[in-house]
Amino acid sequence: MDDIRDDEMQRGDLAVSHYFQVIGRRRWLILPMFVCAIGGAALFSSLQKSVYSAETEIVVGQGNTLFQPQNSNAIQPLTLTMADLMMSNIVARDVISTLDLSMTPSALLSNISVSSNPQTAVLHLTADAQSPQQARSIASEFAAVFVRLVQQRFGQGGIGSRGAQIQSPITALVFDPAHVVPGKVSPKLARNLAVAAALGIVLSLAAAFLAEQLDGTLRSQNEIEAALGIPLIGRLPVQHLEHLTDPASLWYVQGGIGEAYRTLGAILSSRATESFPRTLVVASATEGQGKEAVTANLAAAIASAGSRTLVIEGDFRQRRLDAALDARPPGLTSVLAGDVPLGGAARRIFLRCGAVAVQLDFVPSGANGPVVAELLSGKSVEELLKAASEHHDCVLIDAAPLLAFADALHLVASVDGVLLVIAENHLQAREATELRSLFERLGARPIGVVVTHARKPRRRGQRPSGQFSDSAVPASDPQAAEDVAAADATVS
Repeated sequence: MDDIRDDEMQRGDLAVSHYFQVIGRRRWLILPMFVCAIGGAALFSSLQKSVYSAETEIVVGQGNTLFQPQNSNAIQPLTLTMADLMMSNIVARDVISTLDLSMTPSALLSNISVSSNPQTAVLHLTADAQSPQQARSIASEFAAVFVRLVQQRFGQGGIGSRGAQIQSPITALVFDPAHVVPGKVSPKLARNLAVAAALGIVLSLAAAFLAEQLDGTLRSQNEIEAALGIPLIGRLPVQHLEHLTDPASLWYVQGGIGEAYRTLGAILSSRATESFPRTLVVASATEGQGKEAVTANLAAAIASAGSRTLVIEGDFRQRRLDAALDARPPGLTSVLAGDVPLGGAARRIFLRCGAVAVQLDFVPSGANGPVVAELLSGKSVEELLKAASEHHDCVLIDAAPLLAFADALHLVASVDGVLLVIAENHLQAREATELRSLFERLGARPIGVVVTHARKPRRRGQRPSGQFSDSAVPASDPQAAEDVAAADATVS
């Protein structure tokens, strides 16, 4: 029972965390909508004309006095009748004529309200106007006109056939003279802003979650693994290769980045069918995912473990490894064209992994030309991979983006495994579907997914950090514990 309760609490925490993540991602939509709602309410209030109210109370009775107890059942019908008569056009026209108002009777009556308590004989009249003095004048005159008309029409009572009075006269008396209600009736700025704030929050959150629902970005580990059919095996930082001035400093790290890549290499080895795959393509769906940095750092980590490692620049579009390491010809194009052997194009790169000297071999992309990409689709690729495997324990190939160009498709189908690199919150569901279909058609062997630019996960109660993680975060799939154990054993 405790385990079940803990699982439910954990799911609840994840759900709440997900909501806050959506709000954080969509703040660019929430904040403007909220500000627009507040601003709209303030503008609407400023454009409204000021309205003030005045009130007065009139008591209706019979025979110059209040109703007698025996006639209490007649109070409600009489007060309702008097309220209807007070709201008649004849009263409104008389008030307009007396006060010289420039409005129609219906317009005046729209600013008048009359209410009554069924248990009393009191009529409560409220008049609205654009100034306190005008509101009081209208309320006072409305009451005076009504009292006068009641006296004229009903003040004589009922006279019988012999001249005897058979019904007491109906009377109306102003009990509470007209007085102005403190403050404005409208606009009420505080109320309008409060309502606008509430509506702004509701509408902006609804828009944010609708945008999140319509967005096809895969964010969680479960979504990525379900869409690709590949386990997520790590979350890594990346170092921008184009900013390097000294290639040897690429792997000299102050934190745990080197250890992160060594852990990734161990996890890959534990997932491979026969130790580490001899030939591995590092690819991404589109550009800007950080695959070049992953290729270089992973190669350095594998080389630091004592493996003979070869890195090949197979991305003829961007050639970032060339720029960071050594772009001098000859290169891959010369090897594929048969102009030079693999050993003639490879050059030794010396690195620093902390205090340890590491070396690996690197083959640049080589000369550019109109048929460079076509070289990757010939039998020479298979011969290249065979020759590289004979002299190296591991061969890493940086390939062009799979969904952007067709250059790397033959490479993907020829190597022992594919490591897919995606930037955090950059993989679309449509792209994942295309990648999965592409791997199936080519018969490729994807080993795992690495998420780059991943932010450091936070424990409960820990304040958020804007820095990138400096350590690998192994995936939490059922084999995670075995992978980590295998990683530790391999690194040691």
